[in-house]
Amino acid sequence: STADFETAGSASVNIDSIRGTLNPAAFEVIVTPTTAGTVHLRTQAGAVIKDPVGNPMNTSAPVADDTIITITTDSTAPLLVSIEDNAAGAPVQAFSKVTYTVTFDEAMNASTLDTADFGNSGTAPITVNSVAATGNPAVFTVTVTPAGAGTLKLAAVSGATITDLAGNALLTTIALPDDTTLTVDPDPLPTLVSIEDSQSGGPVYAAQSFTCLVTFDQVIIPASVDAADFENGGAPAFTVNAVAATSNPSVFAVHVTPGGPGTIRLQIKAGAVITNVNGTAVNTAAALPDDTAITVNAGSGPARGMITVDSTTSWSGTTASLTGTLDASLSDKLVVIVTGEHGNPGDLSGNCSDVTYDGVSLTRVVDRNAIGGTPFDQTYNDIWYLDNPATSTGSIVATVNTRGNVTAFALSGTAPGAGQTAISPQASKSVVLTTSFANSIVIASHGMGGNGNTANVASVDTVAPLTETSALFNGSTWDGHVTGFAMIPASGTDTYSFTGGNLVGSHTIAAEFIAAEPSSGAPYATWAQGPFSGPLTNPAAGMDFDGGGLATGIEWVVGGDPTTASDDAASIPALDSSHPTNFEFIFKQRDAADADPGTTIVVEYGSDLAGWRNTAVHGLADGVVVDETTSLGGGFHEVTVSIPRTLAVDGSLFARLKVTVAP
Repeated sequence: STADFETAGSASVNIDSIRGTLNPAAFEVIVTPTTAGTVHLRTQAGAVIKDPVGNPMNTSAPVADDTIITITTDSTAPLLVSIEDNAAGAPVQAFSKVTYTVTFDEAMNASTLDTADFGNSGTAPITVNSVAATGNPAVFTVTVTPAGAGTLKLAAVSGATITDLAGNALLTTIALPDDTTLTVDPDPLPTLVSIEDSQSGGPVYAAQSFTCLVTFDQVIIPASVDAADFENGGAPAFTVNAVAATSNPSVFAVHVTPGGPGTIRLQIKAGAVITNVNGTAVNTAAALPDDTAITVNAGSGPARGMITVDSTTSWSGTTASLTGTLDASLSDKLVVIVTGEHGNPGDLSGNCSDVTYDGVSLTRVVDRNAIGGTPFDQTYNDIWYLDNPATSTGSIVATVNTRGNVTAFALSGTAPGAGQTAISPQASKSVVLTTSFANSIVIASHGMGGNGNTANVASVDTVAPLTETSALFNGSTWDGHVTGFAMIPASGTDTYSFTGGNLVGSHTIAAEFIAAEPSSGAPYATWAQGPFSGPLTNPAAGMDFDGGGLATGIEWVVGGDPTTASDDAASIPALDSSHPTNFEFIFKQRDAADADPGTTIVVEYGSDLAGWRNTAVHGLADGVVVDETTSLGGGFHEVTVSIPRTLAVDGSLFARLKVTVAP
């Protein structure tokens, strides 16, 4: 052991270790002298050292090396050999990092070098970001960031204490600069790229709010952009309801409402202070206008009907095809939300590439893909839709590569296409969206998880005006979403939010779907003009205008007065259970409604309140009989729907009248 050895020389020595060699009779003794003098290694007198069979070595006297080593002390100060920049002497831009290689003539004590030992002999303000050792103990890298225009000439500052391994200090009575001076160009001014309105240049109505996307050529600090930075270059004045950051840090959504008929040309005000991440401001010596002026017409535009949510469903999966079913046979729009995560940093394979309904591809209206390689941002979040899903119980297939969560909505009363959309920045539970028209529906999703972070869906809730639709997750809650919808009585700007949960890896998206315009020439529209006991100011078929319990569309069929609540109870369909083999669902039906191709009248039935079947699609197969032969006179018939008792489960069978009026 090390205790068996000592030195008879004059230098102080640490005996560090002993190790064997390939020769079992030879060992290496590692020593470190700590002072000048001589080193004369020998065994200790009395050391117990034995051969493999236990015979001891004679150590009655020390056994000494036949060589004496002389140790001298390093007293020479180190020299700075060179400072080399990675820009090859070319100009650099303010706020861009420059890396220097600093070389000495000998190994240095790395603990004596830090950022305070370096500065700029040039004129530009700088930040010394780091000083790092390399594989060569005489070479170090120094990273600096110029914070403005000027010149850059890195130097070891006067008075810096930098030593070699022996403690000899670099002579720094004066600064030791690089022999190359770099020119630092100023930070480029951020510029306005475009202002794009959501109405394709208009026209719009005075009561119609809309959104403009304002895009810059650089990342902009969100706190530097607010409503006070914008004005109308047209007339009259308008209201900026909100300014919201988007998932692109260079793009902001400006939500506006016209102040009346005229024109709107959104512009950034002269003197507005909007800055990039370096604090450099957009040049607003003059106002920066949109290149499009939008005409604003008086009024609120055409009347809109009401949208109804016919049914919803949701499911999760860990395969490439996420498959579920939904009956959208009597609906005019299918909306599907797909969220999930991908597998590893940089792997975007989980992003949803396609959604089909019975083989027909949907259109993606919101696309928020995960950002590869960005920690905690591995959640994707999409909204897809299909107009007029003409099928019965259809198969929905969302194509992903790893895993995902799906929520689907069947809607009636919608116009073709989609309205406004919004995507929040990363780690946000809220999104700001401006709806285009009254009676729209907004569907929103808060996607969570990614990079192994839990989705925490149990702790997430919707915030009014949203009503929660689904909350689901995959596996160990590694990814999930909470969804909701809101019926919008009047267009405008609102915030759609979720509360609770974990912000890591989350974001929020939303899309508006617009209510259809009633057709003034249709039989329903003619009937809706009255006369009734009072004015029918909103003819939406899905709305219970008088609050009596029956939607206006049902009152159109059964002969009710949509402006009087008192007659609704007498118009409600009846259920007769006296027949021995059938339940009989009986209602009064207007002949004009039955003949109207724009009015769909079905009876839905089922053993619970979720899995509805209907007479138009399933009635023949289920043995349901519809009898419309009994005339009541005055343009009405009595309809009796006989539903076999065998369709009941545990004695339960439900039935309801459903009326859909096409726009």
